Amino acid sequence: MHRKQFLFGWHTEDVSPSVAAEKGQDSDEVLMERLREGDVRAFDILFERHAESIHRFLSRRVGDAARAEDLTQETFLSVIRGRGRYLVGRSFRQWLYAIASNAARHSSGAWRADSNRA
Repeated sequence: MHRKQFLFGWHTEDVSPSVAAEKGQDSDEVLMERLREGDVRAFDILFERHAESIHRFLSRRVGDAARAEDLTQETFLSVIRGRGRYLVGRSFRQWLYAIASNAARHSSGAWRADSNRA
Protein backbone atom coordinates (compact mmCIF):
# COMPACT_ATOMS: atom_id res chain seq x y z
CA MET A 1 0.00 0.00 0.00
CA HIS A 2 1.44 3.36 -1.00
CA ARG A 3 0.62 6.43 1.03
CA LYS A 4 1.71 10.02 0.95
CA GLN A 5 4.13 11.27 3.53
CA PHE A 6 2.66 12.35 6.79
CA LEU A 7 4.02 13.74 10.02
CA PHE A 8 7.80 13.87 10.18
CA GLY A 9 8.08 12.05 6.83
CA TRP A 10 6.76 8.77 8.20
CA HIS A 11 5.09 6.23 5.92
CA THR A 12 3.17 3.14 6.92
CA GLU A 13 5.96 1.11 5.31
CA ASP A 14 8.57 2.86 7.51
CA VAL A 15 7.19 1.59 10.81
CA SER A 16 9.79 -0.42 12.68
CA PRO A 17 9.21 -4.14 13.32
CA SER A 18 8.86 -3.49 17.06
CA VAL A 19 6.05 -1.00 16.40
CA ALA A 20 4.37 -3.41 14.00
CA ALA A 21 4.58 -6.19 16.58
CA GLU A 22 3.02 -3.97 19.26
CA LYS A 23 0.38 -2.56 16.93
CA GLY A 24 -2.49 -4.78 17.99
CA GLN A 25 -1.61 -5.36 21.64
CA ASP A 26 -2.72 -2.28 23.58
CA SER A 27 -5.93 -0.28 23.32
CA ASP A 28 -5.71 3.30 22.12
CA GLU A 29 -6.48 4.47 25.62
CA VAL A 30 -3.61 2.46 27.12
CA LEU A 31 -1.29 3.79 24.40
CA MET A 32 -2.36 7.32 25.21
CA GLU A 33 -1.56 6.73 28.88
CA ARG A 34 1.87 5.47 27.81
CA LEU A 35 2.36 8.56 25.64
CA ARG A 36 1.45 10.79 28.60
CA GLU A 37 4.23 9.03 30.51
CA GLY A 38 6.72 9.78 27.71
CA ASP A 39 6.65 6.56 25.66
CA VAL A 40 7.26 7.81 22.11
CA ARG A 41 6.63 4.35 20.63
CA ALA A 42 3.03 4.65 21.84
CA PHE A 43 2.62 7.68 19.57
CA ASP A 44 4.06 5.72 16.63
CA ILE A 45 1.41 3.05 17.10
CA LEU A 46 -1.44 5.54 17.48
CA PHE A 47 -0.27 7.37 14.38
CA GLU A 48 -0.05 4.11 12.43
CA ARG A 49 -3.54 3.11 13.51
CA HIS A 50 -5.30 6.40 12.83
CA ALA A 51 -3.43 8.63 10.35
CA GLU A 52 -5.07 7.23 7.25
CA SER A 53 -8.63 7.41 8.60
CA ILE A 54 -8.03 10.93 9.93
CA HIS A 55 -6.72 11.98 6.50
CA ARG A 56 -9.83 10.53 4.81
CA PHE A 57 -12.08 12.27 7.34
CA LEU A 58 -10.34 15.61 6.81
CA SER A 59 -10.33 15.20 3.02
CA ARG A 60 -14.10 14.88 3.11
CA ARG A 61 -14.42 17.84 5.50
CA VAL A 62 -12.21 20.30 3.59
CA GLY A 63 -12.49 18.90 0.06
CA ASP A 64 -8.78 19.20 -0.66
CA ALA A 65 -6.28 16.34 -0.19
CA ALA A 66 -3.28 18.65 0.26
CA ARG A 67 -5.03 20.70 2.96
CA ALA A 68 -6.19 17.47 4.57
CA GLU A 69 -2.60 16.25 4.68
CA ASP A 70 -1.51 19.43 6.47
CA LEU A 71 -4.44 19.17 8.86
CA THR A 72 -3.62 15.52 9.58
CA GLN A 73 -0.15 16.60 10.61
CA GLU A 74 -1.59 19.40 12.74
CA THR A 75 -4.00 16.94 14.35
CA PHE A 76 -1.24 14.58 15.42
CA LEU A 77 0.97 17.43 16.58
CA SER A 78 -1.97 18.51 18.72
CA VAL A 79 -2.14 15.00 20.17
CA ILE A 80 1.50 15.29 21.21
CA ARG A 81 1.12 18.82 22.54
CA GLY A 82 -2.17 18.08 24.29
CA ARG A 83 -1.28 14.69 25.74
CA GLY A 84 -1.41 16.14 29.25
CA ARG A 85 -5.00 17.29 28.69
CA TYR A 86 -6.21 13.85 27.58
CA LEU A 87 -8.57 12.50 30.22
CA VAL A 88 -7.47 8.99 31.13
CA GLY A 89 -10.28 6.49 30.64
CA ARG A 90 -12.04 8.55 27.96
CA SER A 91 -12.27 7.41 24.35
CA PHE A 92 -9.06 8.29 22.50
CA ARG A 93 -10.80 7.99 19.14
CA GLN A 94 -13.47 10.53 20.08
CA TRP A 95 -10.79 12.90 21.39
CA LEU A 96 -8.74 12.48 18.22
CA TYR A 97 -11.70 13.14 15.91
CA ALA A 98 -12.67 16.19 17.98
CA ILE A 99 -9.14 17.55 17.46
CA ALA A 100 -9.35 16.83 13.71
CA SER A 101 -12.80 18.39 13.45
CA ASN A 102 -11.61 21.53 15.23
CA ALA A 103 -8.57 21.71 12.94
CA ALA A 104 -10.86 21.53 9.89
CA ARG A 105 -13.21 24.16 11.31
CA HIS A 106 -10.36 26.54 12.13
CA SER A 107 -8.78 25.93 8.75
CA SER A 108 -12.04 26.67 6.95
CA GLY A 109 -12.48 29.91 8.89
CA ALA A 110 -8.93 31.01 8.13
CA TRP A 111 -9.35 30.04 4.49
CA ARG A 112 -12.57 32.08 4.22
CA ALA A 113 -10.92 35.09 5.87
CA ASP A 114 -8.00 34.89 3.43
CA SER A 115 -10.42 34.59 0.48
CA ASN A 116 -12.38 37.67 1.60
CA ARG A 117 -9.18 39.74 1.76
CA ALA A 118 -8.20 38.94 -1.83
